[in-house]
Amino acid sequence: MITNNADQSIQAYNAETGQQVWSKRLSGNDRTLRLVGASLVVMDYTDSNNDYGLLFLDRLRAPKQRVITPTCNYNDYSSNLDTDAGLLYDQAGNALYLVYDSSYGCVQRLDLASGKKRLGSG
Repeated sequence: MITNNADQSIQAYNAETGQQVWSKRLSGNDRTLRLVGASLVVMDYTDSNNDYGLLFLDRLRAPKQRVITPTCNYNDYSSNLDTDAGLLYDQAGNALYLVYDSSYGCVQRLDLASGKKRLGSG
């Protein structure tokens, strides 16, 4: 069992014993736990500018498997990911679709195997 707590910590417990297995404190304020394949994905700050990125965590042990800090660029504009962004996991395509909260609209498809992204806007 995994919980997301008011103090910005995520904690995992053994469902049979109730004992805590791991704990991780976030810097940002993401209130959503997402399962993407075998990973737990949360949004957290990844740099000193407080830009959000996606942290892929091992559900059983919590170490970061990888960090992706996507941005969406369109003409002279750039949008960073935030906790209001939409995120949809496509299991069959092994991809994430990101919908940014920006004035010009931005949708990305992030291929999780290659790390390549494709941009759509409008």
